[in-house]
Amino acid sequence: MRVLWLCAVLCSGLSLALAQPDLASDPRLQKPIAVWLKMEPLGDAMRTLSRATGVRLSCSSQIQAQKVAIFIPAERPAHEVLTQLARVLRYEWRVRDDENGYMLVAPDELRRQEKAVSRALREARHKAVQDLIRAARDCAQKPIEQLIEEQRNWSYDPSAQQDSYMQQRRHVLLQLISGYGQTIHGEPIRHTSASETLLRCLAAMPPAALNALLNGQWVGLSTRPAHGIYAYPPDVPVPDSMREQAVVERDTADGQQGYAAEPRGENPALVGVWMRLSPNRANAIQYRIVSFTRPVDLSRFGEVSGEAVTVFRKPRLNMYTSVLQFHLLPYAQEHPFLQSWREWATPESEWAKHLPAEPKPIDRPEPPLPEYRREEWIVSSSSVLLTTADVLERVAWLTGKPIVADAFRSVSVMVSRNMLSQPMTLLRFLRQHCWTRFDESGYLLTRTQLYWSRQRWELPEAKLRALERKFKAGGWLDLRDYVDLAAALTPEQVEQFTAPDGVHFLPAVEFPIRPLTNARGLRFLASLTRAQYQQALTGEWIPVSTLSPVQRQRFNEALHDEFPPVEALFTSVPEGYTGGYSFTDSQVTRLSSVRGAFVLGMHPTPSDSPNEPAFRLQVEPEQVDAVVGVRPDGMVSYSVPPMSPAQPDSPSETRDWIRYYSEMIQNDFPDAVLFQRRQVRYTLWLVAPPSQRVFEYAQYRHIPVEMPAAKASE
Repeated sequence: MRVLWLCAVLCSGLSLALAQPDLASDPRLQKPIAVWLKMEPLGDAMRTLSRATGVRLSCSSQIQAQKVAIFIPAERPAHEVLTQLARVLRYEWRVRDDENGYMLVAPDELRRQEKAVSRALREARHKAVQDLIRAARDCAQKPIEQLIEEQRNWSYDPSAQQDSYMQQRRHVLLQLISGYGQTIHGEPIRHTSASETLLRCLAAMPPAALNALLNGQWVGLSTRPAHGIYAYPPDVPVPDSMREQAVVERDTADGQQGYAAEPRGENPALVGVWMRLSPNRANAIQYRIVSFTRPVDLSRFGEVSGEAVTVFRKPRLNMYTSVLQFHLLPYAQEHPFLQSWREWATPESEWAKHLPAEPKPIDRPEPPLPEYRREEWIVSSSSVLLTTADVLERVAWLTGKPIVADAFRSVSVMVSRNMLSQPMTLLRFLRQHCWTRFDESGYLLTRTQLYWSRQRWELPEAKLRALERKFKAGGWLDLRDYVDLAAALTPEQVEQFTAPDGVHFLPAVEFPIRPLTNARGLRFLASLTRAQYQQALTGEWIPVSTLSPVQRQRFNEALHDEFPPVEALFTSVPEGYTGGYSFTDSQVTRLSSVRGAFVLGMHPTPSDSPNEPAFRLQVEPEQVDAVVGVRPDGMVSYSVPPMSPAQPDSPSETRDWIRYYSEMIQNDFPDAVLFQRRQVRYTLWLVAPPSQRVFEYAQYRHIPVEMPAAKASE
């Protein structure tokens, strides 16, 4: 009986519009209007529509910041546009209190439905995690060749693609076979990824550990388990980069004898794992893999080269921090609210009926391609990063179709440049992110899937646009700009952006945004007074004892992270390890494509570091750090970082350096356009012995290379 009542309540959202006023009966809204808004907050969109119609239009304060895209190429009746806007958002128009216009509001019933489906997704993740572990256990027992064959056949089984467990199983398959297929000198190699290590640990964990994981607790595994820690499965390999290295002889490409460092086949003696279900994301497991290794003996290289080689004797702590995502949405697909959205959307098989066979661009300039900068080092490529609003704008321009949709900076896709003139293909890029409907009145309506969850990661549009304008005008942002932006983040956004895969949740903006993945350091700087900040820019150490209680709290939040201490995993740690953390959150030097691979000693503690908790901020002036060649097809030929000796430090040396590498690129790619990549870097040091953390914030810009003239002596 309760189930029937719940379904009736949830499905009532399909008739929300029944209580709305009849906009078509207002003669003022018969006026034809043409609107072109992309990524516009609803409050601003209401003001634009008010000017176009002459009618007072507004929205409730709770939804003013939500962003929409409205592309009406040819004039349509105003009441029609307003009705479609309410329809795609499932909001209601109400007569204003002054009876001189209309207000758009989010009905209470809609909010209850969104909260109900969020709870359902949270509840469904227990089943999803159990299926993930069941699939991992089954797959871990099978030979790799059998797993590869199963993956090949998966796409031919339509029933498997619809089954929630089979979708979870395919995700496991992809992780387990990802390290196969590569070769060196024709010989197949076996690579162990961190996700494979975690999956095999999950498959071997005892029931008590799994129950603790499902209850949201931290679960620890260790080869030398402390109290409350479970035994690490002895046959589960750790990632290659976390094993001890052996120096082996290997023939080089030209047939000469050489040496190479390769990971040993066995695990180190000390290995541990921390994991838990993410408290912020329903479909992810947070984890950290750690190992202690002895250093590589490099003395043989010294014998070959005749040079002295330092051999380090201290133990090395290797840490890899990441998240393992799993399928969750398939486990709640039968929820009435999600079902109503799927039924609202037009099946892809019917899209062709509503789109022209050949694109016919409207009489309007082609929408410019944005220059989003999530990955600052990319100058150009064969693909372009677009938000869903960017994609829909191009579809409207190519087809003349009136389009009304919500819009998110944090939802984006990579689109091949040669597909930018194909409206059907462009819409297919949105399949995994949006519900799309071709309305009977000729409109294309789009709503982002799980929009109520994605709204948590959106940043204020006015703030982002101001920083875009400043960056375009000057080519740089100041560290203070990032400090102020980080200060405006919610605690939930900080957790999301600073996660190992947090870059994927950052907004698509036309200025370097990646520094926000180190938001904890920026938020600490934001807590400083103006005088303290100016003092920090001098590069001197500032004792934490001089800070206020709130500033000390921000310091501790930046210094540490949410994972329990490494030493809590083991009954004992190697001699020479003093405990505490040494992290490098670097925008410049990375050990992997995912932020979270940290190695003790990457940044040795400075010789002038105080013995008490303190911090300092170092500023490196702008300098050239690479020469880049970009081919006509948009592909980056290659980027040449500074070689030894170190970065040239005089103007004449810099000119010679740029000239040398520019000529090198031109010899290989005569048609490449040359750029010099210039960098400015800030380094924030936080120390509280024995812990240390280093945040590096770097910006890059690319300016055309003007080939320096050769020296007169040449």
